[in-house]
Order: sequence, then structure tokens, then C-alpha cells
Amino acid sequence: MSEGEVALRTAAKEGDNVAITKLLGEGVKQTVDEYGDTPLLLATSNYITEPKFVETVRSLLDADADVNTKNKDGNAAVHNAASNGNLEIMELLLEYGADLEMEGELKMVPLGLAATKKHHAVVNLLVKRLVEEKKFSNKQVEWMNTAETESQQQSIYRALTSIFHEKSVVQELLKFGIIDAILRGMKKFSKKSIQTSALQLLKQVISLEEGVVIAKKSNVKEVSIEACKQYSGDPVVEHLLNNVVSAL
Repeated sequence: MSEGEVALRTAAKEGDNVAITKLLGEGVKQTVDEYGDTPLLLATSNYITEPKFVETVRSLLDADADVNTKNKDGNAAVHNAASNGNLEIMELLLEYGADLEMEGELKMVPLGLAATKKHHAVVNLLVKRLVEEKKFSNKQVEWMNTAETESQQQSIYRALTSIFHEKSVVQELLKFGIIDAILRGMKKFSKKSIQTSALQLLKQVISLEEGVVIAKKSNVKEVSIEACKQYSGDPVVEHLLNNVVSAL
């Protein structure tokens, strides 16, 4: 790697836009290091992203940075932006063609990463773009089935709560198995908070006509009753369960 390429990488990581402009103007290339990171990946990797990095990312993209290059961990710039919750950088990456179906290090698409990290503004942007461009697919649901612990499952359910705020989003997710994803968590984990969260999500889903049709085919009533039987008599669980069962 040349001295100029090293300098460009350092400038990208630090958000040194004066140096970036100079180096790019001299024709320095945006190369990949031994970890698979490009200057763009380095510029989007800071958890606390200062405003100067928006200009950094724009400059690199304008200089033909490959927006979808992945490093050896499996992350592209879009995964960094989703995980870090930087709305302006995410907007830029989407403008330059970032792939929203690409899975990152944790087998998570950008929507999953932003949702589980509670970056609501980024979630809203991604959901809007997915709906507008009709790009919802199985990839936007598969990440919901990755929980290995109760904590992870609860995090996924909380993420779904933030995603479910628009009817059009629920309608899209229904096409790709969202009900089965919710039920899988209910069957896998027995914690009360998981069951109540799942029931609240199911209630939202079956408030839609198409949701009721799919819920009946997915045996929502039977699965819900079985998953919650140990909490028989608990007023909160019973109330939520009755809401779901009565709708079916």
C-alpha cells in the first residue's frame, strides 16, 4: 500500500476532509487493507459520528468508492451506518445504491441492525425506502429468527414494535412470514415478558384483515394458548391472550 493510500485511510477514519480533498485530487486510490476495510468503511465505523464525517462519506462516494464493499467481518458501510444510527450517512449510502438486502456480520440486514440498536430514525428511513421501492423480501424477516437467548429475543420483539408503526409495513411483512417469526420466539422461550411482547405484536398483526387470514393458517390461537399456559391466571397475560384468541 502506497504512502498516499495510507494517508487517505487515516484521513477517512479521522474525518480530515482537507486532507481527503487533497489526496483524492492527487489521484490517490481507495484501496482495501488486510482486514477488507476501505476508506469508506473506515469513515462509517465510528459509533459517535461527528457531522464532519457526512462530508467525508460524500467525498469518498463522489470519488467512486464502492458503496457495497464488505470487509472480512462481512460488514459494508450500510451495516456500519445502521448499527451506529447515523441518519445522514445512511441517506447518502442509499443515494449511491447501498444494498438493503445484504447481510452483515451477525447475519443481519441493515433494518435488523438499526432496529435492534433502537435507532428509530434510521429504521423509519429504511422502512420507507423498502416500501417505496418494493424491496421487502425474506431477508427483512429472516434476522428475526436468529435469537439464541431470551435477551436477544426480547430485543427482536422490541425492534418489531418500532417497525410495526405503519400499516403498510405490517402488510409487507405478512407476505414473508412475520407471524411465524413471532410464534417461533413464543415457542422457544418461556419468559413472561417474551410472551406478553409476542401477544402485543400478534394483536397488531391480526388487527388487519389479511393478518387474520394468515394467523388462522399459522395456528396462532393454538400456539399462543400452549405457550402461555404456565401463566394461567396472570391478569396481563390473560387479557392479551383473550384479545388475540377472540380476534380469531
